[in-house]
Amino acid sequence: MELYKIDNGKVKFLKPKELMGPKGEKELQTLIEQNLGELFDGLVFIGSEIELQRKELDTLAYSKENEGIVIIEYKKGSNSGIVDQGMAYLSLVHENKEFLELKIEKKLGNTLKIDWKSTRIIFIANRFDDFQIKASAIKGVPFELWAYDLYDGLLALRRIEEPTTRTSFNTLIQDKKGEYEKMSQEIETYDLEYHLKKTKIELRPVFERYRQGIMAFGPEVSEVIDQKTGITYKNNKISFIRFEFRSDHFNAIFKEKAGFVDPKHLSVDIRSNKWGFERLVEVSSMHNFDDVNYLLKQAYETTL
Repeated sequence: MELYKIDNGKVKFLKPKELMGPKGEKELQTLIEQNLGELFDGLVFIGSEIELQRKELDTLAYSKENEGIVIIEYKKGSNSGIVDQGMAYLSLVHENKEFLELKIEKKLGNTLKIDWKSTRIIFIANRFDDFQIKASAIKGVPFELWAYDLYDGLLALRRIEEPTTRTSFNTLIQDKKGEYEKMSQEIETYDLEYHLKKTKIELRPVFERYRQGIMAFGPEVSEVIDQKTGITYKNNKISFIRFEFRSDHFNAIFKEKAGFVDPKHLSVDIRSNKWGFERLVEVSSMHNFDDVNYLLKQAYETTL
């Protein structure tokens, strides 16, 4: 994507900055670490250059959403392997749990829970090659690829995803079972199936109907599935609805806009839970779909 600055009706091409050498790489790392919560929702910065067994983790973070460890690595080129590097980092994390727990406790206090199943790696680079993108799309692999462009006064950051899943995490490491088996059994990734298997099969088409309705609210609505608690919908980077799944129903928790109207009194006030959402509707069938969808549309309008 090419960017242009508009000035008095004229456009000027913005040329990305070249980050050369260690100083340039550190500039990017510092920028991201100082703005971590804004760039990656729910992440809290813990530390830089964390040394584990003579290797360094570039950035250590904690996910408030998934209660898990997140490692951010800044790649210098497009020739190193995502899978091998990512597996090595996952192993380091899971072999040094007590050390990392102390790091997080020192930074955030000892009341936080760490779910080691939620460990994931974020790779950030200017570009990724086709092999790396395909490797990151393997089902169950807890890796994310984010590409950046840095300009004077502007940072562009986007997640890179391969739409087709070709194999599974277990298949990928079958020839390295002795080395990675214990760690791989601890890792859990969160996809659509992870959430839907929590509820009865009859509710899957009901959720799909709601899902399609929400995505039709606006062109910038995004769906966040890789969370432990549920499936979240955002607009302008603001979360406005989350679905949480139970055995015989699912809950839609959502933002309440000023002047909120609930003619049939289908929702309840959940402000006291301090979840960041104000209302909840329990869904167990397609009954009242239009009325509930009307409430969810109001939640979307809080993001405009």
